[in-house]
Formats: sequence, structure tokens, C-alpha cells
Amino acid sequence: MAGPRAVRYVLLTAAVLHMMGFSAVVPVTSTLVKSLGGDSVVQGLLASAFTLAQLVSAPLWGWASDRLGRRVIIAVGLGLAAIGHAGLYLARDLPTAFVARAVSGLGGGTLPVIQAAVLELSRPEERAASMAQFGAALGIGFVAGPLLGGALSILSPRDPFLAAAVLSATAALWSTAVYESAPTAAPQPKAEGRGAGVNPLYLVVFFLLNASYAQLEAFISFYGGDLGLRPMYVGIAMSLASAAAVTAQTVVKRLEKERPTDSDIAIGLAVMAAGLATAAVPTPYTYFTGVVVSAAGQVIATAFISKAVATSANRVGLAFGEMQAAGSLGRLAGPVDEGLLYKTLGPTPSFLEGAGLAAMGLLLIIGATRLNLTPTLPTLSQDKREKA
Repeated sequence: MAGPRAVRYVLLTAAVLHMMGFSAVVPVTSTLVKSLGGDSVVQGLLASAFTLAQLVSAPLWGWASDRLGRRVIIAVGLGLAAIGHAGLYLARDLPTAFVARAVSGLGGGTLPVIQAAVLELSRPEERAASMAQFGAALGIGFVAGPLLGGALSILSPRDPFLAAAVLSATAALWSTAVYESAPTAAPQPKAEGRGAGVNPLYLVVFFLLNASYAQLEAFISFYGGDLGLRPMYVGIAMSLASAAAVTAQTVVKRLEKERPTDSDIAIGLAVMAAGLATAAVPTPYTYFTGVVVSAAGQVIATAFISKAVATSANRVGLAFGEMQAAGSLGRLAGPVDEGLLYKTLGPTPSFLEGAGLAAMGLLLIIGATRLNLTPTLPTLSQDKREKA
């Protein structure tokens, strides 16, 4: 019988494989869209279809896993992801591609269930380290996936979709086969007490950040193709962005020791805005530079917004749920709006709009800091105690 630690690493490996499959198809998605008669608007809608399916399904998967068990939901979710990728491999028209992409999004909504399983298989003193390992697993998959997809695209632009299906199916079979017999390491503590509400400012800024960065995520392959870059080079750009995101973690640790949190959020937003503005200049050099700089800024800003939200609320799970909802709405709205702009006016105005959204978030943070508006709004019970 495999022990909790061994099963935990199996699940972490499954997360790597699943994320590799997800990111392997990004460099060639625009090629598929164009081959089916689509344009930048369709590309944005396809990205939003995945995000919407993931947004709707994630809380439902979590609810179901509490009642049916993690193993069943992990198997079903990763299986759906494999079916969705296979559907894109076989798609011969846009409606089929949209259905397949939505099915992939439904399967992707089970990642929090894998995360919960990893947590349950950890001893209390290991939980923080396990969550860091889970984040690292996703990062490794996101770095390796585009390289795999770019290399396979040399053979055929559809091969990365088939590879993604195989990776997700392998993750489903392997993780559930081993996870079946493993006991949890220790019971998980239940959250207690009522927490303070999240300052709406952070939710608005996180919405703007995600709407801005979704421009890059949704159109990195489409834009690269318009610049004459082959999918392999788009994959390299994505891998460089992932490497920059990993490297930015060291910057986060240093900034955390030296500056207030709101100042660190402002730094991240400024870096991301500069990166998107650089990417707006339509040359391969500025494309690569903008992608890397934007990714680093996004990691810095997200890390410190998360810290601010966690610090301002006692019920951190609920607070992060509100934060995730704001981010998902941004990822839904951004690609659609900026896809229309890309089609009508070209990539430069579209990426400048993304930079403008990041700059808007930057101005909100600076203004709120100067006006002392960043402390969390009190709950009704806190307000009553203060008046008493």
C-alpha cells in the first residue's frame, strides 16, 4: 500500500501532466482557429469558453468531491479534459471546437480537487510546503507544455492536441489507481469564526489585472503568427514567460521584506503595464520582451494582492473565493473586448488597452494609498462593537 507521501507526489505529478497538456495546445490554438475559418474574435471567444466552463465547474467539483470522494472527481475531471483535447484534435468546424474547449474547461475545474487531496495527504507541519509544491508543479507543467507543443507542431499543428489528450488521460489513470488505497495523513482542521470582508478595492484591481493579462494569454499565439513566428517560437516565448514568472518569486521575497504591500502591488502593475506596452510594438524582439516582462509583473502583483486579501480577512477561503471570482470575470471579459479591438484596429491598440487597464489598477492603488482607503472595510458586527 502506497503511503500518503508517495501518493501526494503521484498527485503532484498528475498536476504537472495535466498542466502540460493544457499549455501544450496554446501555441497552436490560433493555427486551428484560422484553419477553421476563425479570426481574433473567435480566438478570444474560445479562450472565454474555457474560462467560463472552469469558473462554473470548479465550485461544483469541490462540492461533489466532498460527498463522492476526491478520487472519483479527479478521475472524471481529468477524463473530461482528455476528451476535450481529443475533440479539438478531431474538430473540423468551429462549433465542435467550442464544445471541445468547453469540455476541457470543465475538466480543468478539478485542479482545486487535486489541490485539496494533496493537502489532505500532508501532515499539519507539511501543509504550507505541500501547497508550495502544488504551485511549483503547475509552473513546471506550464513551462514544459509549450515546448512540447511547439516541437510537435513541426510534425502537424494538430498533434499537440492529441498529446494533451494522452497526458490528461495518463494523469487520470495513474493518479486514481494509486490514490485509491492511500489513507489521509491526518484530519484537516475546520475553519472557525467569522472574518472581515475583503476591501472591494483589491477585487477591482484584481479584475483589472486579469482582464489586462488575459490579452496576452489569449492572443500570444495569434499575435505571434501575425508577426510571422512559427508555433515553435511561440512555445519558446511562453516558456520564457513561465521562467520569468518562476524567477519573479525571488523578487517577491525581497520586496516583501523591504516595502509595504500596496507599494509592491503598484510595482507589479507598473511592470506588467510596461511589458504590455512593449508588446504593442509589432516586432519579434518587442514581442518576446513584452511577454517576459508582463509575466514577471503579473506574478508580483498577484502575489501581493493575495497577501493583502489574506491579511484583511479572517475567513481566508471565502476571501480567496471572492478574489478568484473577480479574476475569472476579468479573464472572461478581457479576451472578448480586446479581440474585437484586435480585429478592427490591429494588435497595437489592443495591447495598449491591456496596458491601460493595468495602469488603471496602478492609479487606483496609488490613489487609495494616499487617501488611506486600503484598510479592510469592517463587518457589521465589528462596526457595532466599535460604536458600543
